Amino acid sequence: MTAKEEKKYITVLKKNFIFFFCACKVHGRLFRQNVRFKRNAQIKKIKTPIKGQPRTICFFFSFTVVSRDVEDVRHFVFCFTHTNTAVDMSWIRDNSMSWTQRLCAKVLTYGEVPKHVAFIMDGNRRYAKKNRVEKQEGHSRGFDKLAETLQWCLHLGIKEVTVYAFSLDNFKRTQEEVDILFDLAREKFRRLLEEKDKLNEHGVCINVIGNLKRLPDDLVKLIAESMLITKHNNKTFLNVAFSYTGHDELTDAFNQISNGIKNKDLEESDLSIEIIDNCLYTYPSPPPDLLIRTSGETRLSDFMIWQCSYSYIYFTSVLWPEFTAWDFMFAVFMYQRNVGAFVRYRLPAKRLSIKAEKFVENVQQKRLNSLYTIA
Repeated sequence: MTAKEEKKYITVLKKNFIFFFCACKVHGRLFRQNVRFKRNAQIKKIKTPIKGQPRTICFFFSFTVVSRDVEDVRHFVFCFTHTNTAVDMSWIRDNSMSWTQRLCAKVLTYGEVPKHVAFIMDGNRRYAKKNRVEKQEGHSRGFDKLAETLQWCLHLGIKEVTVYAFSLDNFKRTQEEVDILFDLAREKFRRLLEEKDKLNEHGVCINVIGNLKRLPDDLVKLIAESMLITKHNNKTFLNVAFSYTGHDELTDAFNQISNGIKNKDLEESDLSIEIIDNCLYTYPSPPPDLLIRTSGETRLSDFMIWQCSYSYIYFTSVLWPEFTAWDFMFAVFMYQRNVGAFVRYRLPAKRLSIKAEKFVENVQQKRLNSLYTIA
């Protein structure tokens, strides 16, 4: 690596300046294992126009990189100096983060990144009211935000994402609004099917969890097709909770276990926390490490109430359609600061008996067969 390559200028927008250096400070010890910075010049604050934005206060400072791993540093410098402002409305986006966001994301990867992140996507209707648009537009913006959020997770290396898309309690809303939500779901799942090659290229597996019997047949068919064409992918998992509540999930699991005991497929001695875990809609996904809820509400709304017992829960007042990569990265940053306080309470799972394992396999296979026959 030449001296010219080692010296680069980084621009950090003023509103994200404190966040970046806090992240560097928290992860400084891990960061210095591979990369070391040497300050060469004082920080200068100047005014400069940013393309597509009004004149903005920016900070400039120079640094020298000394690394044991040249390839990693070259990639790191690339993240600093390249940006892509193109807008991509597909489900799997190549890059929707600015280079300053990728800079902070790179810093976060030197800490412990959650393997599984869950989202309660709240605030679509309030967004519509705030911006004086129709509810349908608010919900549409919310669905689009999901695609953008998935790209952020992919960039950070998060392997599994679960989103609360439609609650069974949403059936209590007006029929007009329920129909709007179903029409949007049809549109988005059709788009997923159109982009199946891109999904398979990125190794994204789609799972839809919930009481799908309550949904229209044509929507269930689209869901089944989406799951079928991606079932062999294993790089990233996107779980969409649709027609779902935690109480309904637990009720179904208890019914499965009760019927298993009655039919002699399961022994009473097999009753345990592990057998309940394995009979949930979410099996075989691990519990979420981080749960994020938007819109300022501080409740779970019957979402994954069993699985989130030891998850770090982050509440933000930002409405879901206005949720940004900065909001997401700050949630990950807070998770990293607090992960040690609750991860020690997670106990290793006990192994099921051979009979119980066979029972769990049959339960999951029946659920999948009921969908795949529709597709």
